[in-house]
Amino acid sequence: IFDAAPCVRVSPAGAEVLARSAGQPVLFRHPVGKGQVFYLADPVELRATPDLALYRYVLSQAGVNIMLPDPDAPDVTVMLPPQKEGGLAVFHDHRGEGPVRSLVFSGARLGLSPRGWGLLAWDASGRPYAIEGVGVLSCDGFRCTTAEDPIMAVGADGRPLAEAREILMVSIPIAHDAYAPVEITVGLPGAERISAVAGEYVRGQWRELGRLSPRMEDGAAIFDAWPSGVLVRISHR
Repeated sequence: IFDAAPCVRVSPAGAEVLARSAGQPVLFRHPVGKGQVFYLADPVELRATPDLALYRYVLSQAGVNIMLPDPDAPDVTVMLPPQKEGGLAVFHDHRGEGPVRSLVFSGARLGLSPRGWGLLAWDASGRPYAIEGVGVLSCDGFRCTTAEDPIMAVGADGRPLAEAREILMVSIPIAHDAYAPVEITVGLPGAERISAVAGEYVRGQWRELGRLSPRMEDGAAIFDAWPSGVLVRISHR
């Protein structure tokens, strides 16, 4: 299963031996009730880079569907909190420095900055309705490009992003100050017919702060003065 270096000598007393190292049992499994217990005589968490094959093996034995990003980088954590339907993935890049890293997960593409976070949420049919990241974000027919600050987009009408008639987006101010103008490119079917309004919700009601005017290029709407940290509602005219 993986390369092990046991720190203690253990003999099974009813447990099944799953792996040995230098002839010594190192990985055990024992059924308990409706579940099972695994014991490893190698403290792999003390390694600088634990062998992920062990965790994947245990998850597979528990019947967990393993979803991995591409590339499967050891310094990226993917968290999959349970959902009633559909799915949610939260990403964290543990690098201290370096360029934006592009990942593909569940058919969508997003970028992560060092120490940055990302998110992808999809409905029961597997189609993304929310995405967060930096650089190039794409899923189905939706595409968004941002330079430094991460951006989040959510279908506001219950549809997947590629089909939504209304999308809420916000550029998260990290590299820039709040309200600073940043360049955002939005590509989706019928991009030439979209309108963009900056605003905020006050007591559940949308309050308009100003309209954004894009320029069209290669079928995408380019916003040169997108206000960082402000909600922008994208709608089909």
